[in-house]
Amino acid sequence: VLNALFPSGIRLQQGGETLFTIGADPAGAGLRLRRWEGDTPFGRYHPVDDVLEITSPTVLTPALPGAPDVLLTRGSLSQGGYLITGADAQVRVGGVLLQAERVSIRPDGSLELGEVTFTLNGAQVRADRVIIDSSDGFRAEGVVLLADGTQVEAESLEVANGTVSFGQAILTDPFGNRVTLTQGTVNVVDGKTVFTGVSDAGQTISTEGGQILYEPAPGVPLPTGRGERLGDGQGIRFATGAVSSSPGDLFVSGGRLEVDGGAVRLGVVPFAEVRVAPAEGYRQDVLSLDALVPNEVLVLRLAAGGYAKILVRLGTSAEELLFDWVYNPEGAALTRARRWPSRAQVAYEAKLYSREATGHQAFLQGGTQTLAEVRVESARNLGNGAALEAYLAPRLSTDRQVNRKNATMDRFGVRYFQPGQYEVSLGDLSGEFTPYTLNQTLLGLVGWRSFPIGPVGTARLSTAIGPRWRPGAGLRVDGWVTGLRLATDEIRDLGPLLEDMTFGLNVVKAYRGKQERGDYLASTIFSVDAALRTRGGLGLQAEYAFSRSDDTVRIRKGEAFLLRGAYRLGPVRLIMDRERVGSHFVTVSGTAINDQERTNVWLRFRPNQWFSANFNLLHTRDNLDDAKPYTTEMTTPRYGFSITPFYPLLRGGFLRNLTFDLLLRTTLRASDDAARSVDRKYRTLSLSLIQRMGDFTLIAGRDETRDLDATPTGISRRGWANDLSLRWRPQHRFLPFPISPVVGFRSGRDTYLGGPSGVVSSRLNSRRIGLAIGDYDSLAVELGYELLDNHRTDLGGYDRRVLNIDLTRALDAEGTRTAGLSYRLLSNEQENGARQYTEGQLTGSIRQQF
Repeated sequence: VLNALFPSGIRLQQGGETLFTIGADPAGAGLRLRRWEGDTPFGRYHPVDDVLEITSPTVLTPALPGAPDVLLTRGSLSQGGYLITGADAQVRVGGVLLQAERVSIRPDGSLELGEVTFTLNGAQVRADRVIIDSSDGFRAEGVVLLADGTQVEAESLEVANGTVSFGQAILTDPFGNRVTLTQGTVNVVDGKTVFTGVSDAGQTISTEGGQILYEPAPGVPLPTGRGERLGDGQGIRFATGAVSSSPGDLFVSGGRLEVDGGAVRLGVVPFAEVRVAPAEGYRQDVLSLDALVPNEVLVLRLAAGGYAKILVRLGTSAEELLFDWVYNPEGAALTRARRWPSRAQVAYEAKLYSREATGHQAFLQGGTQTLAEVRVESARNLGNGAALEAYLAPRLSTDRQVNRKNATMDRFGVRYFQPGQYEVSLGDLSGEFTPYTLNQTLLGLVGWRSFPIGPVGTARLSTAIGPRWRPGAGLRVDGWVTGLRLATDEIRDLGPLLEDMTFGLNVVKAYRGKQERGDYLASTIFSVDAALRTRGGLGLQAEYAFSRSDDTVRIRKGEAFLLRGAYRLGPVRLIMDRERVGSHFVTVSGTAINDQERTNVWLRFRPNQWFSANFNLLHTRDNLDDAKPYTTEMTTPRYGFSITPFYPLLRGGFLRNLTFDLLLRTTLRASDDAARSVDRKYRTLSLSLIQRMGDFTLIAGRDETRDLDATPTGISRRGWANDLSLRWRPQHRFLPFPISPVVGFRSGRDTYLGGPSGVVSSRLNSRRIGLAIGDYDSLAVELGYELLDNHRTDLGGYDRRVLNIDLTRALDAEGTRTAGLSYRLLSNEQENGARQYTEGQLTGSIRQQF
């Protein structure tokens, strides 16, 4: 059956009251199709002026078996008509098979296909129109590409000599994140379809596993933070790095860490090696601080957009989170960007704040203070393939709570390196070999040189030399460090069982203090470390260290060792540590604590997305050489469960996201002497309920605490606390500006036994209100208010009120210049007047990047 579409829009069809005739063109140049209208009452047909002329007709036989031939026309296009078949036609050009619903010849002789579908480098492509003007390429218009849930809508796409490129486009990932591209392409990398391109801001974009990997503008590092602290009722926004009492991307409340989005717990892994956020597994919105393990890494997918990774630092407790973080505002890449051949990045921030304090025992001092911080980073690629970097971060302040002097230096240095071959750095450096040998900030030189060790890998010789230094201490130094490390990089191709292996030797000599002050201490550390991974999921790590120390009074020699094993089998992840640091082991340049034996076991079972269980057992012991009157042992088992019971049963509805978290932690710490100098039992039981209902998130929790101190002067405590918070983040605006409120309530009661006042009862009520309005382009407003009402039978009532107001506005379209105004009010009132004061601080700031 041959179908034709006439210039009038009438389609040729069989039957009916219309007659079509096909005959030779009178001019002899081809064929002519004419439509005849039927006159039913008289049984006659008459011709109408609706003629499709076919000049230079061409017949194309499609590759699809059984498909009819296609009659391609040329001259008829000026009248808007063409011929099509009843089945799709297929044309192969440049190795790509195009399937079209319409085929025609353009006046210039090129082939035009309409409503075209094809596969290109693994991506499914749909185009409104394809123009074929050569045998090795084509141009498509109105294009939509789809791969791994990522969609690209492009105005045009070019295929020529095996090269694919598209112009102005919008790239959207499965989570709804959108990026505008000025150019891009699609390729197959390691068997996966990958889109790459350049955004309208000149930034490199790529995709992997259905995610947009956003690389910041060349040379601009990702925002980072180190040594951040979040106490109860505090939150942080990664976009600004500001910690306040308003809820942010992270918020600590009642011993729980609330994530505005989702989190994936990766366990104890190297922080620097987490380069890309996982594609899935973001389940928990609330985590108990007790459940976090030191050196554990979490990756966050934030509701406000972007990804972040955090490293849980040693010192995190049930009341405070200590962590490092890296943030990417627009993608899943969690490493620094590639650099331009040369660049200079400068960030400047100035603050002016006025304080007023009344009452006694206030912490702040009144008056007006100033603060100015500058961060300069510069880099240049050299002709020999190496690169040169420099960084500088001075700080000026009249506030003695910030700086001891008016001017100080936070960071400074220069780095010359060639990736994978060598590196030399001078200035403020972080010297890191191993925790036993070197983990210290230096003001000196750190460098390494790589060399091959045959076909299996490379080795690296590293050195560190310079004074011990603390950031912000100006040029004041305390001691000296000299170290050398010889280690292999990953050695591969070791047989069918081993995946890779590393091996290292370390020697570090350091001292601190001065003999005339009486605080002199010197140490020399020798250590050997090794690590290997098997192809079956088993990882092993070990280090042995020997120290010789001298404090001018005596010379001591000690030993330390660490054994660690990690195993992953399906849904089971197991990590075990065994460490012993002798009482005579002393390191000036490392971070190990002597006279300690530690065993740590961490087990996680996560068979699916709606259930996970964790078990952690920590056992420590001191007095390894029986040098003290008694030995103290501590055993801390922790059990955690998280279950979303309706997730596998329901396909939708608010109950599908209902999650229960349970954490039980017990700490037993006791000494073995007859007097029981240490005898303490601590137990906490926490139950949390997390419920998402559309744009609302409800979190409810209860904590049961028992702290029993059996020593003669010990004070025991029993208590409970209830938490409730509700957050609303509307996805669809009903106001001309974004808004996100949160309310929280906490109530609890504690009873103290054994103190000089006898039985003491304490009651606590806390109310928190937070509100975020607007955005940085117009005006971002954050409000936070907290009322703490506490009453103890021995001290009376105690009230604390905290008010925070933060205003931020971008002063340019790029957001590189922002201005802020904030006010903080703290009011303390106590019935007996012991601590009654009011503090207020008004701060104005401006931040500039260029």
